[in-house]
Amino acid sequence: MRPVQTNLIADETVIYRTGLHWIVFFMPVLILLFFGLPGILFLIAGISGLITKQPETGLLEAGLFGLLWTGIVLARAILRKKAAQFVVTNKRVIFTTGMIQLHTFVVPLHQIESVSVYQNGFVFLLFRYGAVTVKATGGTVEHFVRVSRAPELRQHILEQMTSMAKNSKTAANC
Repeated sequence: MRPVQTNLIADETVIYRTGLHWIVFFMPVLILLFFGLPGILFLIAGISGLITKQPETGLLEAGLFGLLWTGIVLARAILRKKAAQFVVTNKRVIFTTGMIQLHTFVVPLHQIESVSVYQNGFVFLLFRYGAVTVKATGGTVEHFVRVSRAPELRQHILEQMTSMAKNSKTAANC
């Protein structure tokens, strides 16, 4: 993860941080089971065929292809998980995704109109992840999926918005 601390403004502190849920590894693990493990077996069979001088046509290539494809899919999932961060500070919300194609969403707390969390089904509730949608003034709407601890993220955003509103009313009354 890229450190958010390097991009904080004066008197800003990180209140809450989360990232993508581990569920992003579900499909890559299935691919590992169905293509990576057979790829290892094919690779072993292909190498043993070369050693015994009775090569089986295509086993070595099929094994290499299965392992290469599995490696690419797993590496992509790892990079996606490491690159995504969702941060709530005492002044802003900062959502960053992507490494090569970077997407950063930064909005001051006072410009947030609504924060919604979508958790459809038992699996979402059980594993505590979901989709988060933030609507800001000016019609800006940002949608992020597979966010770990999505309800807690929303709760921290709402708490900081309430805290900021109370502080601004107190300052106005002084």
